Amino acid sequence: MIINSFLNNNSHTFSMPEQPYTPTMTLTGIMCEINKQNIRIPDFQRYYIWTPDQVLELLDSVYQGYPIGSILLWKTNVKLKELNPLHLDLKDFPEGMDKFYLLDGQQRIVTLYNALNGKLELGKKKKIVYKIYFVLKDKKFLIYKKKTNHA
Repeated sequence: MIINSFLNNNSHTFSMPEQPYTPTMTLTGIMCEINKQNIRIPDFQRYYIWTPDQVLELLDSVYQGYPIGSILLWKTNVKLKELNPLHLDLKDFPEGMDKFYLLDGQQRIVTLYNALNGKLELGKKKKIVYKIYFVLKDKKFLIYKKKTNHA
């Protein structure tokens, strides 16, 4: 049991490891892991709900080199039901194979992945596909409705 690794049975005290394991990954690395289907979104996550303004703010933050927050992944061999806001052709993992489930950072990751792949859909019931452009002269992003899909 995992909690036993933090308990000192001789003195009945509790201690955490001195240094937590926090690997870093580039945005490109995260996008590659998503393409390889190694990062999945469990169905207990909320649905994607961002607005065009939130999308533009995130893209500007990336462009400016500002921190955009951390993401939290759960590495497990447990099979969960999944959401697919990334529009991937999801394949089943072999029984017992480790995978990563995205627990925190879903809205940001879905936004970035879909914006970079031209698949950004916004709206709760009636999904609207958007195209994103970067205006070099103004150094800013613009977002335009492309077409409407019925969910």
